[in-house]
Amino acid sequence: MKYTILKKKKKIYWTPNNIVGSVILICSIPPGIKYFIFKDLNYKTWDKTLVLIMIATLFCGFIYSFFKFNGYRTLKGELEGKLEFLSDKIFIDKDVFEIPTIKKIELCSYDYKGRFAWFKGNLDGNKSNGTRNFLNIFLNDGEIVKTYFQILHQNDILEERETLIKYCNDGKMNYLNLLDNLNLTDHKEIQEFKKSNLIQFQ
Repeated sequence: MKYTILKKKKKIYWTPNNIVGSVILICSIPPGIKYFIFKDLNYKTWDKTLVLIMIATLFCGFIYSFFKFNGYRTLKGELEGKLEFLSDKIFIDKDVFEIPTIKKIELCSYDYKGRFAWFKGNLDGNKSNGTRNFLNIFLNDGEIVKTYFQILHQNDILEERETLIKYCNDGKMNYLNLLDNLNLTDHKEIQEFKKSNLIQFQ
């Protein structure tokens, strides 16, 4: 299976959260300087205007979040290139990493497109784009290659079960990391899996 890579760009992504936060911050600076630095406690028209702007911005943010409650979050980056796991190599876009050149593999694959990921104070959509997954490859020469990628369906990574088991048996992936990615949590199931699949426990 091939997964789409998320390439993060060095730029500001204007989400509802940082738009509202920026407006409130900008509007609070002048009165903050006036009241806390110059100790001027006189309440003037422009003070009221700034307060109204902050309230209106916050109100609009909550209205927006209500209508986008079941929408997707703002994608921070661009989806381009493919990631593929093979038993003897890993493809990352146009780069090929042979397993013998790899010292260690770390994989995080809990996220998937459409996963409900609400948190308090969020004004953006509450559905994940499935791009919070990452692969860390530690090469024998000391280089570290980190890649973020998208998973479309919850159990897609299980398609890589045999390949990931081989990585672990080759000494490239920690067995606890393997268990996490295969979503094995039951103690009895884990013990049976280790004895049946992992050389170090046989």
